[in-house]
Amino acid sequence: MLNSWKEIATYLGRGVRTVQRYEREHQLPVRRTGHKSRSSVLALSKDLDDWLRRTRLQNPEPTTTEVLRNRNLLEKHQRAIRMLECGLLALNEKLAEGERIRLRKRWFGGEDY
Repeated sequence: MLNSWKEIATYLGRGVRTVQRYEREHQLPVRRTGHKSRSSVLALSKDLDDWLRRTRLQNPEPTTTEVLRNRNLLEKHQRAIRMLECGLLALNEKLAEGERIRLRKRWFGGEDY
């Protein structure tokens, strides 16, 4: 038997506030010693184990849609990084050749430099 939020959190490998949120949002099976919402709590490890098996929190594997969305986002970021690298290499070459670089106000706001 677990007799406090701290013991329950330690058992689940989470923080106290996370476990309290689990009670509110995911029906974590805790029992209150009083009738008030802020009274002491008790939990049985068997109840917590059953709850973990029933909820998606135990092993949250992403759906196919989530995997594809993340992969597309990663590819977009990688393309943007490659474009920045190319631009920085070209800028570095111009600076190495002694050219003056003119910065445009459309990029930085204000007047041309």
